[in-house]
Amino acid sequence: MVDKKPVIKLYGMKMSTCTRRVRCVLEEMGLSYEIILVDLGKGEHKQANYLALQPFGQVPLLEDIDGTKIFESRAIIRYLVKRYPTEGAKVQPEDAKNYGQMEQWLNVESEHFNREATTLVWETLWKPKMKHLGEMDEKLVEEKKKKLESILLILDTHLATNEYFAGNQFTMADISYLPYIENLIRAGHRDLLLSKKSFAAWWKKCSERSSWILCKTEQEIEF
Repeated sequence: MVDKKPVIKLYGMKMSTCTRRVRCVLEEMGLSYEIILVDLGKGEHKQANYLALQPFGQVPLLEDIDGTKIFESRAIIRYLVKRYPTEGAKVQPEDAKNYGQMEQWLNVESEHFNREATTLVWETLWKPKMKHLGEMDEKLVEEKKKKLESILLILDTHLATNEYFAGNQFTMADISYLPYIENLIRAGHRDLLLSKKSFAAWWKKCSERSSWILCKTEQEIEF
């Protein structure tokens, strides 16, 4: 009997925005992995056996082949490129200038874009699908749309002179935006996002990559 070669384990749900962020990086890097389902709908992320691995009860969690466990999606992707530098070069620039650009726009995603997008997706995608979450807060939606508009204009300006966020290389920075952009489009905000010419051109290139097509089409809930 041949021993099964160990692979990276990614605990989460395929539809989860943060799980998709990590999965897309794994796909771009060409690393072997398996997804271990943690069913949020059944509350498996709050059960004792999972909390022993991820004390905040969130997904995803990555378990490396040597048993190393990392949680928080942006920490996971940074870990992966450090742990596997040859493969990591596919999603991380080698030169200091573009590396700095990548980190800069990664932080913009987490500190600015994500804050507005998360609430907007919650209010306009999840609440209409899951009535027990309550009625959509229309005032909050308009407020978040206005804030997101100003952020998108900044992104569009940068992308007018750069193919990707870190110059001419597709990196972790680009990948980090994809899950919430996909959900915003599903929630009916296509015009808000894609009315910006340079941003729309960037999205077209990114969304046509095989790694992202896989991540967006394999999910537990049909939209």
